Amino acid sequence: MQYIPETNFQVLQFLATYKFLTVKQFIQLGLARHRESVHRILSRFDRSRQKLVDKKDLGAIPGQGRLPIVYYLTKLGAHTLAEYPRVDPSEIAYPKSVNFFKKDFEHRQYAVDFHIALRQWAEKQNAVIEFVDSYFDSTGSNRNAGKQDTLKAQTRVELSNGFIIPDMIYGVMLSNGKPCLTAVEIHNGKDTGRFIRQIEKHIQALQEGSVTDKYKMNVACFVLGIFEHASIRDASLKRLQQRDDWNTYQNFIALETLDNLRRCSEGQTDSFPFVAPASST
Repeated sequence: MQYIPETNFQVLQFLATYKFLTVKQFIQLGLARHRESVHRILSRFDRSRQKLVDKKDLGAIPGQGRLPIVYYLTKLGAHTLAEYPRVDPSEIAYPKSVNFFKKDFEHRQYAVDFHIALRQWAEKQNAVIEFVDSYFDSTGSNRNAGKQDTLKAQTRVELSNGFIIPDMIYGVMLSNGKPCLTAVEIHNGKDTGRFIRQIEKHIQALQEGSVTDKYKMNVACFVLGIFEHASIRDASLKRLQQRDDWNTYQNFIALETLDNLRRCSEGQTDSFPFVAPASST
């Protein structure tokens, strides 16, 4: 078993949890306070003959500038991390394929930012995160004896007339012993109609109990919509309130901004839910 410095070990642990991280997100997680310090820690992996951590440079987007480099765990990194708690390497998650698209970059980073905020909130609330599945995690195989790939998003949920792929689905056990199941939709941009179409599928999933059945949990699924822009959040809520059945589903759906979620995870406010409000009482 090779010796790994504590900060390098933290990098492996963070990547196993969040899959894809930028330097800014490593700082949010407390790896180091300054970018220079994080870069110095990450540079050790570049110098090693054994590639435990790899990175993806997406270059620049015209008018926006250069995108941050994204770091992720390799198969060898997962096996190395598994040696320390002496668990089966299959228990350590790492990306089986790294397919990044520039247009998806911001959305994926919002998803990771939310995941970080979720775990920081849970720690302050003495809640236990049972699992977190993300849309960029896959199940199945991409080698199926020459047949069509069977890889599917881990959050894919079958409906009676199709399917839905939430950005994230997670299970939480609150400090009072109550389990909670939450599906997340992250909306960056200003297309209110696209978000409403997503929520309509979630309402169908609520009617059919599809998420509850997938995760075999005896609790109704809560839906959390997260917005980049507060104005789009407000416009979306106004449209939902015009539905005839809104009174039936309003306690199962909440809309918030990512900035508010971050403030809550930092202990600045408790005014919005990571889980269904009824479950926290």
